[in-house]
Amino acid sequence: MRRLFEKRRTGGWIWTGIGGAFALRIISVAATSNSDAASGTPAGTAVGVAVLGGIPAAIGVGKLVRFSAERELETVAAYEKTRKLPNYIQRRLRQKYFSS
Repeated sequence: MRRLFEKRRTGGWIWTGIGGAFALRIISVAATSNSDAASGTPAGTAVGVAVLGGIPAAIGVGKLVRFSAERELETVAAYEKTRKLPNYIQRRLRQKYFSS
């Protein structure tokens, strides 16, 4: 179970980083483009940042929250106490998390 949380947190950081990189790239291109053909409207830039940057970043932050170290400790403690896992953990456990 600890490997599951670790891998999901890693994925969260990757998604957040990708979203941030896309958002910064879109903003930097919009800020430095001088020709009217290359630059769009501010609204178009905002939509691009929201879609290409915001959505991946939101997915990443969601993973970081759901699979945080605190949640991991709570889940392990609850499992040791009740011998039951939350449904969102049961659905994600695969054989690859148990192999060394």
